[in-house]
Amino acid sequence: MLIADNELIELESALEIADDRKQNFLIALIERTINNTRFPGLIQPSDTNEWWHIIWERLSDVAFICFLANKSNNFHQVIKACGLTPETEIVRLREWLKLVVLDTIRKSPDEWVGPWYRKRKRIKRLLGHLETAHAGIAVATVFDLCPDIFTATELDEIREALINKPQKLCQEWLNNTIKRQKIANNWFMVLLNGYGTISAIIGDRVGVEKSVENYELATKLYNQDSYGESLQYWNYATFNLAHLFEVLVRYNSSLEHELDISCYTRSIPWVVSSFLEMKQVAGWGDLAYPHSLNWGDSAAIFRPTADLLLHISRRAKKSMPIEAGLASWIFHETYQDPKLGPDDRATFGFFNNFLFPTILNWRYAENPITPEQANLPLVKRFDNGNVIVRDSWHNPSIVLSVQAGYEPLRSDGHRHEDQNSFMLSYGGENFFVDPGHCCYRLDIQAQSKSAASHNTWSFITKNGSSLKQNLVQGSIYKDIPPLNKFKLLSQEGNITVIKSDAADVYGKPIQKAQRMWILCGTNSIFLVDRIKSNQPVAVQTSFLLNNREGKLQTQAIAPRHLIFRRSDVAIKFVLVTAISRNYFWNQDDSLFLDEKNPDTGATFSQKCGYVHEFYHPQPNQKGQGAEGSGIISTWTTPIANEHLLIYAIAMDNIQHICDWKIETLNNNKIMLYAPSKKGSFQLEMKQDSSLIVEESIYKTRITIPD
Repeated sequence: MLIADNELIELESALEIADDRKQNFLIALIERTINNTRFPGLIQPSDTNEWWHIIWERLSDVAFICFLANKSNNFHQVIKACGLTPETEIVRLREWLKLVVLDTIRKSPDEWVGPWYRKRKRIKRLLGHLETAHAGIAVATVFDLCPDIFTATELDEIREALINKPQKLCQEWLNNTIKRQKIANNWFMVLLNGYGTISAIIGDRVGVEKSVENYELATKLYNQDSYGESLQYWNYATFNLAHLFEVLVRYNSSLEHELDISCYTRSIPWVVSSFLEMKQVAGWGDLAYPHSLNWGDSAAIFRPTADLLLHISRRAKKSMPIEAGLASWIFHETYQDPKLGPDDRATFGFFNNFLFPTILNWRYAENPITPEQANLPLVKRFDNGNVIVRDSWHNPSIVLSVQAGYEPLRSDGHRHEDQNSFMLSYGGENFFVDPGHCCYRLDIQAQSKSAASHNTWSFITKNGSSLKQNLVQGSIYKDIPPLNKFKLLSQEGNITVIKSDAADVYGKPIQKAQRMWILCGTNSIFLVDRIKSNQPVAVQTSFLLNNREGKLQTQAIAPRHLIFRRSDVAIKFVLVTAISRNYFWNQDDSLFLDEKNPDTGATFSQKCGYVHEFYHPQPNQKGQGAEGSGIISTWTTPIANEHLLIYAIAMDNIQHICDWKIETLNNNKIMLYAPSKKGSFQLEMKQDSSLIVEESIYKTRITIPD
């Protein structure tokens, strides 16, 4: 069922063409399969994952090869091209696969629930977990593609095990979740995929009908143009929902027009906008790795699953051709080398890769549409709160992304305390970053999620307690009002302004927690923070700098004047104004520096933080950031009721960065001068608390209301 006759015929034709790129993917799949089955048993000596986390991709690969060996006339030539003897290698793989499947189905129901950290409810019924679904899909895939390697008695045993273990456990979880109105995130898609895939493959009509019904519930978890958890968990959730779509449609082709794929296909522009570049990573070899903006629990090294991208390219080609073309484009951008690894953490989304559906859907990778051809804007705000600004789609000089207020979200989970935080890349170097995530059982994961590890604020009260951010929530059952209020996104010439107020993220006594990002051209930014509180608080503003590979160089010209260098580019970062006072501004007060309103200063400190590359479910694995992979610069104000902090940021190559000049004029103006008299930007604060930004070359002027 999982491979249609026409797909096999197309693959046969492709195998006759020696230089077909599809064949390169097939050879990569063969080579990793041989490498991952050298020893008996699922777990190999070099593995770092537990069996639940590799079983789907590993059994899928072996089953596909055994299927082709049984069905394809040309496949043996490909095996020989890999330097293998088909007769002996296929016999070995079939025996390996048989023993692993039989060992898996004979595990106890408790083992099928998952690792030790998955809760076992104190009730008579066990509930399935993510690992349950993955293991069930893996065994069901083998059951569908390779029944010939088992005896009739063994097939009956496999079928009974699928019914009584993963199908039943997934069903119990789904029923419990739906009854309690707890559908919230990726878990629903994954457990539904486990239940629905098993139901279709074993021919359970009632199970399929229930899966079709619940599929509609899953579609409600997406916002109009994005997803509420994170980029990585959009992929994980969607990969599973798309897999279920393919299984159900192959079970009953009429379902293709009944099951909605627009819910997740609408997010493709957000996925494309989040993609940064292909770039080498120290310690991972000479190949280029995909880098993306990684808000929340999401990996800095990220690309969507290839199977998912080509599924969208195929199924949305007529209904949503732009998104289908963009999916094809990002596939070609991020899957330039099919051997890019690791290959042992794909189906859980830890590092996304491809499985055999990519090879079957290869022809749908044709006719990619670039972001320019799709007319994707260079400045875009998405429902989930991501605002992404870049100056170009091809080799951009600057990429700025901020968390600046969101619409009511439909999904919940895997968020960080990152409201009013930002990420900033310049000249291909990531400077201000998000920490990403690591093993969820580690203390440093909790530290990485905190506001103190992001480019945002914490507040300290008089008694020394810290006001932390409340986590963002979403629901399909009711609209939950956003805590971070989006205020403004405006462009005028080469000036872009973003503003949001995160007071409700912290709650009382905070009345205003407003941040403005004012991007001036491609080389400078004004960052303006306005804080108002009913009770005096100190503002602790953190900035997380990227020190992966130890490449960050920090020069402290003064405690409020820093220069950060990475490779051949640099950032000048200056806290220009820091005023804290115990009364609220009004129009009779001066706003900047005078005798009545002196600069009250801020205490500067630096400490080591963490910047992770991608997730691993086990601690101390490659991809987990070491202490010092991030450097956290922090300014802490005196305790007061109202605070004004203004930062000026200049970006250039290392030869010219020191030539940028930053000055304060007439107590209410900040001037930022480019080198060699190449223009300037002026930020002026008016008595009504509005801001005026002007640039000198094109005479652009923009007024920003309070």
